[in-house]
Amino acid sequence: MSDELTKVRVLIVSLDRLSRAGLAVELDQQPGLVVVGQIAGDEDSSLLLGVYDPDVTVWDVPWQTASSSRNLELLPENPPPVLVLATTDQVN
Repeated sequence: MSDELTKVRVLIVSLDRLSRAGLAVELDQQPGLVVVGQIAGDEDSSLLLGVYDPDVTVWDVPWQTASSSRNLELLPENPPPVLVLATTDQVN
């Protein structure tokens, strides 16, 4: 079996182009992962999940942008797992 077929396919979603690029570079260097796409997240999520066919989606959500959190609600029923990256104002 090809090494590419055994890797976890990751789709990166972020409104910020720099965040998408940075996440893609970091995740693509990790053993066992391959970044299959980068999108802004303001597109039709269900259509793009079908195009990229990810095993997992990493979604960078700026909470001050209401459209990002609304787009999370538009994910199709039973989507692949979504890892949401969100900022907080809490300091530990």
